[in-house]
Amino acid sequence: MIRKYCFFRAFAPTSVFFFAVLLLQGCLGIKHLEENEYLLYNQQIKGNDKISAEELNDFFRQEANVRTPLIPWAPYVSIYYLGESFYNPDKIRRKREEAEQEYNQKIAEAQEEGRDSRVQRLQTKKEARLEKLNRVLDEGNFLMRIGEPVAVYDSSLASESAEQMNQYLHNNGFFNAETAYTADTSGRKVTVTYLVEENTGYTIDTIWTQISDRRIRELLESTSDESYLSVGERYQQSNLAAERTRISDLLRDNGYYEFSQQYVEFNVDSTLENHGVSVVTEILRPAERGYHKQFTVDSVVFVTDATMRGDLAGRETREVNGITYRFFEEKYSKKVLDNRVFIRPDSLYSKARTLETQKQLANLDNFKFININYDTSGGRFISYIYANPLKRFQMSQELGFTYSVGIPGPFYTTTWTMRNVFGGLENLEFNARAGVEGIPEPTNPQQAFSSTQFGGNLSLIFPQFLFPLGSSQRNRFGHYNPKTRLLIGANFTDRQVFRRNTFNTSLNYTWQTERQRRENSYNRLYTFVPMDINIIRSSFNPPNPEDNEFYQQLLEWRDQGNPYIYSFNNSFVTSMYAFVVFNKNNYGTYTQESRYIRPYIESGGTIQNLINFGFLKEAGNEEGSGLATYRYLKFSNDYRKFIPTSINTSIAWRVNAGLAIPYPKESTDSKGNKVQATLPYEKFFFTGGSNSIRAFRPRRLGPGNYIPDFNQQVDSTFTNIIEQPGEVLLEASIEYRHNIFGFLNGALFLDAGNVWRLRKIDAIPDSQFKINEFYRQIALGTGYGFRLDFSFLIIRLDFGLKLYNPQSVKKLKDGSYDYAAGWIFNSNYGSRPFGKSFWDQDPVILNIGIGYPF
Repeated sequence: MIRKYCFFRAFAPTSVFFFAVLLLQGCLGIKHLEENEYLLYNQQIKGNDKISAEELNDFFRQEANVRTPLIPWAPYVSIYYLGESFYNPDKIRRKREEAEQEYNQKIAEAQEEGRDSRVQRLQTKKEARLEKLNRVLDEGNFLMRIGEPVAVYDSSLASESAEQMNQYLHNNGFFNAETAYTADTSGRKVTVTYLVEENTGYTIDTIWTQISDRRIRELLESTSDESYLSVGERYQQSNLAAERTRISDLLRDNGYYEFSQQYVEFNVDSTLENHGVSVVTEILRPAERGYHKQFTVDSVVFVTDATMRGDLAGRETREVNGITYRFFEEKYSKKVLDNRVFIRPDSLYSKARTLETQKQLANLDNFKFININYDTSGGRFISYIYANPLKRFQMSQELGFTYSVGIPGPFYTTTWTMRNVFGGLENLEFNARAGVEGIPEPTNPQQAFSSTQFGGNLSLIFPQFLFPLGSSQRNRFGHYNPKTRLLIGANFTDRQVFRRNTFNTSLNYTWQTERQRRENSYNRLYTFVPMDINIIRSSFNPPNPEDNEFYQQLLEWRDQGNPYIYSFNNSFVTSMYAFVVFNKNNYGTYTQESRYIRPYIESGGTIQNLINFGFLKEAGNEEGSGLATYRYLKFSNDYRKFIPTSINTSIAWRVNAGLAIPYPKESTDSKGNKVQATLPYEKFFFTGGSNSIRAFRPRRLGPGNYIPDFNQQVDSTFTNIIEQPGEVLLEASIEYRHNIFGFLNGALFLDAGNVWRLRKIDAIPDSQFKINEFYRQIALGTGYGFRLDFSFLIIRLDFGLKLYNPQSVKKLKDGSYDYAAGWIFNSNYGSRPFGKSFWDQDPVILNIGIGYPF
């Protein structure tokens, strides 16, 4: 007897045949077929050249069951029939009848008692209960719904698939194409092969327009370079549809309010020689008017409290810059609203300006929805803008967990918003967060302890630039969703061995642009922060430095050239920075080819170059009681690309580079000692970890091929036990992503990168970036990851394997380097590549994360 459940074990050679039969019968679902039924095992397309198989795959009328790679197992079939084994529709029908009777009786009793609210609640519960039972009855139980029945081959559906492929080829210029299919049977399995003969494709030979309206004809001729139809290109019906949409949008942006796509008609003649096609574009006249009318806006009416009453009666009226505002209570600044309204009296109707007005008013985060209607009655053309206000006070809360170094930690966040604080559509936001997180021990990444953190930010957000601008400039910037944010905040962190308190204030300008070009969207987000001030105060636990082992370790590291101790100075850190995010096709949705670029520039301590503050001292100067200050320049750029290669596969890659330069190179303390310039610890670059080089522990890779002293190692492994900062960063990653089945995805990845110090530090040998050596110090890691994609949440498990470790490079007696020793798999291991010396390299790292790494 063959059981339903699949299992795998090692069989003797004489049992190979039995093992194969067991797999096919028990794991592919063949045993669930009726006597004359066959399993649709595979479908393939042959003969296509110009049209890709991925395009034609969309026309399969039936799909083979999802199988796991390498092994012949259809997991969803197993799940479906496991659920079916205890599915009893008669029992569900009885439950439905009993539930209906029970609720009807309770509803009748409540009606007799006159308890209307209870009647309503019972009616709602009854409907929900019956809906659930009906779903189970129609679609099966939970396991049946997430599974799938065995795919039974249907020849009529295969024939329909071939016909639809043929129609698609015809729509794409292959008018003489032919399609057929063959069905090859092997046992109870069927493989369907679709045979495609595209033959010669037809190209556009001539393009004509047939338009009687002179203004429309001139408008189309002036934008002919934007047309989707070009002479010499292969005829594609999708281009005709896109051109019809373009013409309709163009005319509706130039006053033709009543124009629609139905007035655009294409006449195609495919009888020309040499497989040419003639396309004639015709604009039909409307039957009633006989011509297409351009509409000019007579007036604009803006109702700022549309939910209070359906009509306009009883509202006050005020006209500002040609726009008539109607309201019961004057709450909002008309000057600010005016900058977000792009519909003006005496201007031609524009669909684009209408949508832009709707979008920019919604960006103010003061209105629930924005409706814009046009009234053409009475011979006038009036634009009505209806705004539905949001609640002035709003609060949101979130409770969740973070996961770091194997320890889950809870966190709680809350956001409180007060809208339209001063009547100018300003929003006041207060954000608070408290949480406990597991983090690596400062002196040993293989150990962990808890970190407690709580803090909050208070932000005042203005819907315009706090900068002297004229009214015309403000209106022009209104297209870019300008915002000014004033922020003050505090954050308190307790990491057992030290406490760190940060007080921050900043001024932030943001604006954005959006552009649509054919099927691609291009978004840009600009951020400029002219002022960012942080006061950082640190203390140790226990407070007496002589009793604090961690502080003593910091002193030892400082003597070895590591600046970690300076991150615990009481500091005054000022900076100004700017960055731009270039986003093509909403990178991060991973639905189409997309791109993300983020150049960043920062200048730290600039204000100290202009003003001398007596309470400040240069970082590294331990004399005096003033706050440490830093001066530096920092640059970075993050480039990401996502390319879908098929329905279930894609390639994503990333390049990240950065440079931070502290200045002046040296300073002199009160004793005349030379002090080398350094960065605030938060401004250093680090690499390694779940969103970086995944085969190396977080923030422990580098710098260069610096090898820590052996007495700093843990269990003789070649792992930096302290975080390794750098001033130069180079990182690159590439992933091949694919769907395994359902919500389970996989990714094969390769990571490369490192950090370096800019200047030579005797205590950190081989850490300096040198143009003729850095490429030999690039760490390499590969691995495979699993991603559980639940749409609303993505859980990621990446197994990173070291390939090349710069910290394993050996320095020879003559001063040269044995770079071959950096390869984890090298001849030094002889016949035991997985022996103790291999595992001493800490070769495999498990990374657990939320979301994609890039």
